Amino acid sequence: MKHALALAIVLAAVPAHADATVPADTTYVVEPGDTCLGIAVRVLGDREQLDALHRVNPQLGPLPHDLVAGTILNLPPRTNTPDAQVTRARGDVKLRKASSSAWDVAVRGAFMFRAWRAWSGEQSTAELSFRDDSRIGMRERTIVVVYGPEKKLAKVITATAELAQGTLESRLGDLDGRPVVVRTPSAETDLRAGDVLVSAAVAGASIVANHRGTPVAVRGRGMKGKGVSVAVGMGSRVFPGKPPEPPRPLPATPLWTTTTTAWVSLKGAPTRAELAWTAVPKATTYRVAVRDGQGDEVLAQFSSTPSLAVVLPLSADPYRITVSAIDAEGFEGAPSVALAASLSEATVVPIGGSAALSEAPARITAGGTMVAPAGMSCRSGTGPAGDRVRLATAGPTTISCVTAAGVVVAPFVLDVVGATIDIRGTRGDLLLARGEQRTVAVDVATDGVIGQELSLEVTAGVPATITRTGPTRFEIALSASETAPTRGTISIVAGGAVLATRSLVITDAPIPIAKPARDRWHLGALAGYLAFGRGTDLGDPDGPDQELTGGLLGGLRGGWSRGLFGLEAEAAVANSSRESGGHTTVLAGRVFAQLLRSSGATTVGVAIGGGFQRAASDTDPVGSIGVLAGYRHGRIRYRLDVRYDACAGSGGVAQGFDATLGAEFDMAR
Repeated sequence: MKHALALAIVLAAVPAHADATVPADTTYVVEPGDTCLGIAVRVLGDREQLDALHRVNPQLGPLPHDLVAGTILNLPPRTNTPDAQVTRARGDVKLRKASSSAWDVAVRGAFMFRAWRAWSGEQSTAELSFRDDSRIGMRERTIVVVYGPEKKLAKVITATAELAQGTLESRLGDLDGRPVVVRTPSAETDLRAGDVLVSAAVAGASIVANHRGTPVAVRGRGMKGKGVSVAVGMGSRVFPGKPPEPPRPLPATPLWTTTTTAWVSLKGAPTRAELAWTAVPKATTYRVAVRDGQGDEVLAQFSSTPSLAVVLPLSADPYRITVSAIDAEGFEGAPSVALAASLSEATVVPIGGSAALSEAPARITAGGTMVAPAGMSCRSGTGPAGDRVRLATAGPTTISCVTAAGVVVAPFVLDVVGATIDIRGTRGDLLLARGEQRTVAVDVATDGVIGQELSLEVTAGVPATITRTGPTRFEIALSASETAPTRGTISIVAGGAVLATRSLVITDAPIPIAKPARDRWHLGALAGYLAFGRGTDLGDPDGPDQELTGGLLGGLRGGWSRGLFGLEAEAAVANSSRESGGHTTVLAGRVFAQLLRSSGATTVGVAIGGGFQRAASDTDPVGSIGVLAGYRHGRIRYRLDVRYDACAGSGGVAQGFDATLGAEFDMAR
């Protein structure tokens, strides 16, 4: 039942429909298995229309004859009185004529004739009104076939609906003994006064559950006389071609344990209503239904536990929420007492703004205001209650509200964030030397929303010319006069409240100006260790694949750097041991590009480069990548380099590494 489609029937007094001006279908396309008698009953609504059908289709010839699928038949004239009319449609609702395979959008006031189908999609509902003053309210994901009577009787007309699949939820008043007959693929049920569920699964099995009112008669489809009477609180299941099973008890009705019945939603933001109820023995699923003030089901969700967070859409009328229990075989018990729930809308006026936002922001900048729903009183934390709450402090802020009737609203949390003043090129306090004039750019930085009514203020006594260059950007021309105070502030003011500040310090001593980055040259020496694995080509045809190990006897390097970048060249010679015995002199020359980061006397960086390497009588290209670390003492810097090397070898690529220590002298600073 959890995945079943849904249908609701509600009977009430409504005016009888006048004849429709919509003409009846004039043709019909034969489907596989059709017979003339079946078309007369299903399409024309009366078996006595069989002769008229033959009369307008002389091409069929004398009886007996077989109908061929796809043949187009003429239909005799019929009355234009509809069997039903769409009196309400919410969401995705469609209609289909008996003679068509195409679905049309259902609009309020649309007429329906015998064998027409109505369909409702996800989160959609509809209401159909019949000629006998009954109404059918359709749940979501429902297919219903509407059937009129076979003959028009003077006073007694039995309403008949066929449920192709889904769940029919009937709420029937006093029908003066006239039943509503609901047919499913496997069962027929006579519904009278009371509340009854009839479901039709895709596989064809049907379930009838009687919640309230009088016993209902259930029969197997096409099995007259083999029925059961299902009392209140009982249910029966019917499989195709079989009589109904003996009635069994339905699951008990859950009881609400939720104490909160009112919620507040920020404008444009969904609200999750936390609901809870008592667990029901043997229940595997619970169905929560939300109805609006007109009784329409606007939301239905399922839960495997006795709790659920339901996202409520905004509504001016109170909601009525019920929950019912469903067992493992699909029998659904009676719904609970309706929980009257209200959802009200609050708005946010950002700091620096005068009007409420059209949609709730993810974050609100401190200083903004939440406007409570009409008639409610709200507070932030333990602050004063009122119809407007100022969100003065950054951080998660809990809002508590009470309705005019004294009902406590579920508390909710707003994400309130702060703001800062960014002065380009300056960290910490803004320093000015007395007599200095400077122009600085100021930005207001925040993750929240702020309004347009911003202004910038500077402490009195500090001459300043302020120009607004953007929604949250200013430019200030400051002058540290001889009479200016030694300390002050730069403040952003929004809506009469200070949004953020930045300190301003005026000193009597000149402020040293940071020197711009300059070219730096160095020259130094290095010593270390070099090793290459098997594959090194020494130009010896008798032993081309060699391993080389040995000390890097010495080398020179020189380079240039500015800021983060540098270039460096080095030349080195090594006396390395050969795998086959003896020693080989290795000469190397390389050029490196460097990315450097200095902090005080310490420098770290990465280097990538290449050059050549000559071992014995063979010269090969070599590439290197590595890291370096240095420490400066005066104009001398001590350095450690570790690199990975790769050079052309006899069998492809020979790999190795080198590690060096060196000292460098800064030639220019």
